[in-house]
Amino acid sequence: MVEIVRLNFDAAWQFARRLGVRPNDIEDAVQQVFLIVAERLDAIEPGRERSFVFGITLRVVHKLRYARATRPLVAGEPLEAVDPSPTPEELAHRKSERERIERILGEMPHKLREVFVLYELERLSVPEVADLLGVPEGTVASRLSRARDEFRRLVRREDTIRRASSRRLEEEQ
Repeated sequence: MVEIVRLNFDAAWQFARRLGVRPNDIEDAVQQVFLIVAERLDAIEPGRERSFVFGITLRVVHKLRYARATRPLVAGEPLEAVDPSPTPEELAHRKSERERIERILGEMPHKLREVFVLYELERLSVPEVADLLGVPEGTVASRLSRARDEFRRLVRREDTIRRASSRRLEEEQ
């Protein structure tokens, strides 16, 4: 069990964050994940520990969403630890970009976000994502295509808003 936690704790933490778990809920959510993993150790197939942990994380996040259905989930912390060696300007830019990605992910429909995060960010294969979500591979491929389109659309929209804001600021000066 210790080895499973050591190898998968950070991945479960980031996965939950990328799915939109709020910063003040993340510690409890990940703790719940590993309590369930401990209870179900005998159900874990050798070599499939990471997928098992992601599956439990996904279910815990779904339960958390259900419990907080009246309040939208908002991403607010960086996706991963920041490298301390870059300049302050580089750090600020990186943080801004991570926050931007989280904001965009937060606007995506949950089913599309789940597939996008699992495939594009967590690097699971289509069969692994299908198994994890309990849907056919074709459904994963379809959702992934729609998720990529939605992600691109949201990026373009945000870029347009940024450019318009910059122009307004320039005109005011």
